[in-house]
Amino acid sequence: MDNISINVSINNNENVSIKNKIIDIMTQMPSITVKELAKILCVTERTINRQIDILKTENKVERLGSRKTGYWKIN
Repeated sequence: MDNISINVSINNNENVSIKNKIIDIMTQMPSITVKELAKILCVTERTINRQIDILKTENKVERLGSRKTGYWKIN
């Protein structure tokens, strides 16, 4: 994962929420894991899971397949 380029601004800009950053990254890397998202965004896995739960409730993302080999579908 260290040599993967992510085209997402990862700063604490108030105009861009962490949910939008998650969606941007998932769009570029649909098979990304929660652990990888947490590392890229410098937050805990719990924070990522909490935001993904919100995104799922809003029907913005869904996980297809297994945790290991699945991918994120952006709605």
